[in-house]
Amino acid sequence: MTSFLTVAGPSALSGFRHQRAFDSIKRIEPRLTALESRFVHFLSLERSANPGERERLISLLGCQAPASFVEGGASIFVVPRLGTVSPWSSKATDIVHNCGMSWVKRVERGVEYRIRLRGRLLGGRFGAGERPDA
Repeated sequence: MTSFLTVAGPSALSGFRHQRAFDSIKRIEPRLTALESRFVHFLSLERSANPGERERLISLLGCQAPASFVEGGASIFVVPRLGTVSPWSSKATDIVHNCGMSWVKRVERGVEYRIRLRGRLLGGRFGAGERPDA
């Protein structure tokens, strides 16, 4: 029976990269008030992990202190295309297996961006003339 586990990780952008991304998005969307990011690990497991195994796996992934987000905003996930295995995934899965965790089928990593805008958020209810297909 396959089991899945999602683990939030540390910030995906350093201070400089964060500011550069914020400034780039702000030029496109002036209502932007905040941008946060963090790595998110998606794991396919042959079975559920017991608490000790889970703790060891989280430690190996470097996710002991995940980045937390301020309440509110909209999340946007950037992940590898469906049906592909990224080079990062291949290497990470090999490392996990070499650490004795053969019950982990695959590890993949994406980035979760949380944005906050003044006014209505993307994905929320649109007013008259605000729908993207209007």
